[in-house]
Amino acid sequence: MTQGTSPGETGGSSSLEDILARLNAVREAIEETPRGDYARRADLREEQLRLREEARDYRRIHGDGRSVADLRAELESLRARAREVRGRRINPGVMAGGSHGGDLSGIEMVRLNRAVEEGGGLPDLEDRILTLERQLEERAGPGPGHGEGGGS
Repeated sequence: MTQGTSPGETGGSSSLEDILARLNAVREAIEETPRGDYARRADLREEQLRLREEARDYRRIHGDGRSVADLRAELESLRARAREVRGRRINPGVMAGGSHGGDLSGIEMVRLNRAVEEGGGLPDLEDRILTLERQLEERAGPGPGHGEGGGS
């Protein structure tokens, strides 16, 4: 299975298609390996995890080859979903004046808000938003001068 590239290498030696093909081959090998061959299955699972991480890193760096417009559209959609999830959080100021204010401590409110955020997938949304923002910044070009190509 070694093709001269280490799992951490994303310097262009492996394309996403190559990584996915190797991932598929590992998945097939897992299916074909007898259940009792624990050592082989463990090695294959480790390779599968490494390849998934390599694919994730490749996508993070190269953006799946999608257009800037597609990335921006996804970014705006994710930002809207994140705002929606944040809007479901409990407002401590409102609760303090309401009939339930005495029932919830500050710590309980924080815990409830965390549960609301996690239940709504906010941590994953925020991670993906940051990834898309990085991809768009990388495509915009290097350097601190953001207004070079015809800004305001």
